[in-house]
Amino acid sequence: MKLLLSILLFPCLTSAAPNGLATADQFFSKNLYQEALTAYGKAAALPGEEGMKAQYRSAECEALLFRLGEAAQRLSGLKLPADQLWQGRLLLLRAETGRRFLAQYGYSLPADEQQGSSDVTKLTRAQWQRRIEADYNSLWPLRDELLKHRLEGEAYFVEIKDAELAYTPTLWDF
Repeated sequence: MKLLLSILLFPCLTSAAPNGLATADQFFSKNLYQEALTAYGKAAALPGEEGMKAQYRSAECEALLFRLGEAAQRLSGLKLPADQLWQGRLLLLRAETGRRFLAQYGYSLPADEQQGSSDVTKLTRAQWQRRIEADYNSLWPLRDELLKHRLEGEAYFVEIKDAELAYTPTLWDF
């Protein structure tokens, strides 16, 4: 009965339809982050822009579900694309996710550095701070590209509802 109800309410989750990103975006806009995460996971394999959006939003959903460690791990494992705009978007998300993780869990991080571990939850406070600083510093060489993109065109990635865009007209200003 529960499966039938799920199929009736969310038929998009039962198929790998090409509109997977649109379906995931609908869940996201309704604050159904777990459902969106599932749908974005399926859409992440899509090529090009759609796959990148799905990967971005997957990490965003994890962060919004307070799974900051999982979001940080996902972003840490992502290879930055050659496209400078996408590099900027991902670096901003990675740095902000790191800041939130550090604010939430910084008190319980290990005191000693562990060599050879790729688990971001095993990093020390100093290692986190270096990573966050490196991500922000990596934005500097991208400034010319980020200046070209108006913030209102980045509404998929940045919450601009009720924002005063005169103060932050471009992605670089943000």
